[in-house]
Amino acid sequence: MNNLNKKYVYAAIAVVVVVAIGIGVYFQMAGNKNKPGNGDGLSQNGLESLEPGTGAPLPDNASTTGGTGTKKLSYGDAIKAYPYRFQFVNCSANPGTMSVKKNSPVMLDNRDKTAHTIKVSGQSIRIAPYDYQILYARTEGISVMTCDGGGSARLNVEK
Repeated sequence: MNNLNKKYVYAAIAVVVVVAIGIGVYFQMAGNKNKPGNGDGLSQNGLESLEPGTGAPLPDNASTTGGTGTKKLSYGDAIKAYPYRFQFVNCSANPGTMSVKKNSPVMLDNRDKTAHTIKVSGQSIRIAPYDYQILYARTEGISVMTCDGGGSARLNVEK
């Protein structure tokens, strides 16, 4: 095969690879559209991190036990109570993106044996090992979430 033919073969392979990646990304984003998780772009969203036990309102299906104040739910109860959850393993969020309605509680779930600092819209949220925090999205838009300074997830807050 001469050099001109090799160039065409390599160019065709490159085009096929780029198209395949584009199709994969498209279907990944389309498949996640209605699931908890999707986004990128920096906007100064009004996000509020509160955990039950510090005055945070609980979703309707969450319950607390005893006492006069609100108590933090057990991990198992929190999984049931908060349908939207970013789970961080090795500082990598799953899902990578999520879309939620405004004022929805979002569980930030650290599944590592070390604490992590999640940053979103200029706010730092420290999560202990094998613990969680609840984030309330107050303003519409897309926010990038990082874990210990690395890129990790996107949160899209809708009307």
